[in-house]
Amino acid sequence: SIVVPCMVESKEASNTMGSPQSRSPAQVITLFSEIMQTASEVKLAQAVRQQIVAQLAHCVNAGVFNALVTKPELCTCTSGMQIRLSMGQLEDWLARDSISFTARKKLAHAREAANLFVMDKRILKDEEATKSAFSALNPAQIARLVDSFHPDNLSKAGVDAATLAEVKKRMQKTGSGDATVQVDPHAWQGS
Repeated sequence: SIVVPCMVESKEASNTMGSPQSRSPAQVITLFSEIMQTASEVKLAQAVRQQIVAQLAHCVNAGVFNALVTKPELCTCTSGMQIRLSMGQLEDWLARDSISFTARKKLAHAREAANLFVMDKRILKDEEATKSAFSALNPAQIARLVDSFHPDNLSKAGVDAATLAEVKKRMQKTGSGDATVQVDPHAWQGS
């Protein structure tokens, strides 16, 4: 899958890991474009094309988000910035066409995780602010991301113990500790 390397790994990280330098969000956008062009050429109805792009966006969202909750090494401020940049490029492309415009909302989990990585984590102590800022994420997902977050060259600040304790307490209080942390990439995305 090209999604995670294109949307999460920076070119600098790719270079140090021996991956091709050409990995970028443009590859994902090109894939979307080619699929939508083919769907148009075979004269699929607009509603079907909207469904296709929504499913594709959901798969990108699930791929990026699931990589973050399963690979703690990706849970850094640098990754958050790279995801925000990549998602912004994809969202700009989706916004250019009425058929694909609504698919942008299918990227919510990855976008919110990226925002969590780049913001001051102390906001998580405020339950209402957390609900407002992270409406797509359940408490178990937030707890996993916060627990996995670690400082890097871009941000030397980690998550303080009081914030982490509050997030875990909220997860236990809501009973979401048993909630699914990963996003099902195959879930049907109705229009």
